[in-house]
Amino acid sequence: MAVTDGQRSRSSESAVTLPESLRSPSPEQRSRSSESPVTLDRNTHEALSSKDKGVAAPTTGARHKGKLNQTLFPAFNWDRLYLDLQNYKLQCGWSNLRLERQKLIDFCAGTQDWYTLFIPAAELNVTTFADIGKQEVILLQLLKDYTDRFYKTLKTGYEGQFYDIPTSMKTAHVKIVVA
Repeated sequence: MAVTDGQRSRSSESAVTLPESLRSPSPEQRSRSSESPVTLDRNTHEALSSKDKGVAAPTTGARHKGKLNQTLFPAFNWDRLYLDLQNYKLQCGWSNLRLERQKLIDFCAGTQDWYTLFIPAAELNVTTFADIGKQEVILLQLLKDYTDRFYKTLKTGYEGQFYDIPTSMKTAHVKIVVA
């Protein structure tokens, strides 16, 4: 997942160069981050689905923090994941975000510190091919959430340099008169 250094919002406009601080974080920068940018809680999903089946919902006390099993990644349908993420990008109107299939695979196969996943331990157990499909769905949701946060952070950082807040607004005083 990368944003090109020379993006164009419209074909007639000049190229936009992102400052170094707004470019895609390197693996070293991601690992130094103490806070996970994406959090997905599958415990609530489990509670809702078990309620429909008449099974007692799990207790809300301790939540299991888990990670996806990277040894299963070669069995994932990366074409489907890539195309679903491309479709999500198009639905959001992010024409200036460039996704590459191999970079997506490399990103997911790298460190897993970019997300926090709260999920029942039983849901991480893989015994059938259907369980691999469930993990694909979880990874897709994590990638959508990460892409959303990634894009909005870059957009806010880029647009923020053009905001001009008048000095009078910075020190505005409000007076409320009660009659």
